[in-house]
Amino acid sequence: MGNPFSKFFSRQKSQILINGLDAAGKSTILNQLKLGTVETLQIGIGYQQKKLETKFFNIFSWTIQGPNGIRLIWKHLYETSQALILVVDLTDKERMEEIQKWLEYCLIDNKRNNLPLLIYANKIDLAQFNYDDLVSELKFEKFSNNWHIQPCCAITREGLEDGITWILQQIK
Repeated sequence: MGNPFSKFFSRQKSQILINGLDAAGKSTILNQLKLGTVETLQIGIGYQQKKLETKFFNIFSWTIQGPNGIRLIWKHLYETSQALILVVDLTDKERMEEIQKWLEYCLIDNKRNNLPLLIYANKIDLAQFNYDDLVSELKFEKFSNNWHIQPCCAITREGLEDGITWILQQIK
């Protein structure tokens, strides 16, 4: 059985950024998608980057340190990225506004709303998922139409491959 993602790539590696608030499930998702090695780098006090490197794509993970926390880093990383993944913890309703502000900064302020955006709606095993409610809470009408919400459970891998398949189709 070969790599399920190999059919998408015949050229150089694509770079995908994954982000989300702390405890949203980014590390679990990276480890579950582990087709290569996950490397953790300490970038300074309060900043940690994880990198999943595969034969076909690299995914860089950052934890959001509030809307101002990593702006300079994001500007640089956007320049070489072909797609974005945002992990949303469905059990963390209190911080949906913080996620919405991050989306606004990243996709509107940086004028990068043309990048494919995959939203992993994580922890569907612990919270009810309502597509329309999530679209409304995150105010997707402000953003490009090249986004996809994928319900998932990072622990069981449910929905993870479907999400990665979608995003790889967008950047092939």
